[in-house]
Amino acid sequence: MGTPTTVLVVLFSILLIQVLEFSYSIASHSNVRCIEIEEKGLVKFRENLTDESNRLSSKTCLGGGINPSLFNLKHLSHLDLSMDNFSGTQIPKFLGSLQNLSFDSTIPLWLSNIPGLLRLHLDDNRFQGPIPDTLGRLYSLTHIGLSDNSFNTSMPSSLGNLSSLVHLDLSVNEFQGSLQTTIKNLCRLRVLDLSKNSFSDEIPRAERGPFGCHKNLESLLLSSNSFHVPIHMSIGRLSRLRELDVSKNLLNGSIPSILGQLSKLEMLDVSANHLAGMVYEYHFTKLTKLNRLSMSFHFLALNVSSQWIPPFQLQAIKLASYNLGPLFSSWLQTQTHVILLFMSNASVSDTIPDWFENVYSRIPYLDLSMNRISGKLPKFVAS
Repeated sequence: MGTPTTVLVVLFSILLIQVLEFSYSIASHSNVRCIEIEEKGLVKFRENLTDESNRLSSKTCLGGGINPSLFNLKHLSHLDLSMDNFSGTQIPKFLGSLQNLSFDSTIPLWLSNIPGLLRLHLDDNRFQGPIPDTLGRLYSLTHIGLSDNSFNTSMPSSLGNLSSLVHLDLSVNEFQGSLQTTIKNLCRLRVLDLSKNSFSDEIPRAERGPFGCHKNLESLLLSSNSFHVPIHMSIGRLSRLRELDVSKNLLNGSIPSILGQLSKLEMLDVSANHLAGMVYEYHFTKLTKLNRLSMSFHFLALNVSSQWIPPFQLQAIKLASYNLGPLFSSWLQTQTHVILLFMSNASVSDTIPDWFENVYSRIPYLDLSMNRISGKLPKFVAS
């Protein structure tokens, strides 16, 4: 399928299945009666096609345009437009409104025949099995989105050939194994989302592992995997990080102090691991842009001065099952933009301070359960 454009964004949630199946038939021998509007839509769609070789009953190429009447086929579930010749016709946007279209197969090998492809988005389908190695031949790719499918093998090493990638999203699949060899050459990555898979091994070290050249990495999202061992100090080399989410893994050890040097960090989530030890003021020294902090469900304890004024203004604070007590942390009164505060089971045994009502009376999400808090309940103002 030719196209004169430099950027060919593949929104192929509609184009890759191997068969063309309509829920209602255009042929007279069908036993299914057509809904009138869909019957007319099929006729109009057929009128716009150039079928010189009678492909509707064979395997040669079709041409022409894709008629908007296809939009009337509300029950269309499978569509294959491969091996066609639409003479540079753009893939119409209305195809994205056919909500019943989905995949139940593997990524077709013919995708490797589009060497100029820059963006490939195949999210939220039913792809399964391995990612074909031929995908590693699309050297111009800058964005890959394969999230929310059913891939269940290791990450293919061929992806390591795509040195132009800036965005790689493989989240919500069943990938497994290690990252050590696949991503070490993807030095231009800005976003890496591998959350909700079954990756194991350690989180790669920046100075010797896959993250050694990733100076541009801004979002590192590794939650809900099986990464283990401690968070290495080399994570501090990723100086452009804005989002770091390693929650719901098997990480152990303590929080490295170098995290406090990530001055661009806006979101930090290390919750639900096996981390332990003290967290001090220097863990937050340069985190002036931090607005989301989650350290819940750990054997961690916050050890800061009662006079400490954090460098950040948080909007979301999640410190459930975290040792904050026994007193109410006075630094909380400096956080005037909070919309979510979760401090259940935080080992607090104290009276609610006077300032709490002034600062948090309008907060929409508050959980202080499973503590030993006494005193007068603040008056909360409806938003």
